[in-house]
Amino acid sequence: MDLELKCMILEEFSRDFTVGELDREFFSDFVIYNDLGLPLAQSVVYKLADLTEEGTRVIEETWINLCDLLELDPEEEYNDFEEMLDLFESDIDYKE
Repeated sequence: MDLELKCMILEEFSRDFTVGELDREFFSDFVIYNDLGLPLAQSVVYKLADLTEEGTRVIEETWINLCDLLELDPEEEYNDFEEMLDLFESDIDYKE
């Protein structure tokens, strides 16, 4: 999966978390730990920054952390964050 799509999905997650569509208790540790990777991914999506090698590494780590949290393979292709949630087999509180 290319880096731009990973950034787009991370940005979707960030937006859903910020507006309260996700279970804050379940995702809060992920957000706290990835406090650099999430806004960096947003910067890429909105074309506000060019990534350095280190920035790319941070986004890749954030991607792997999200996939690990959702018990998904980080090497698989996903279309969007909603698809990832659908594949996640736990009953987290996601309001559509």
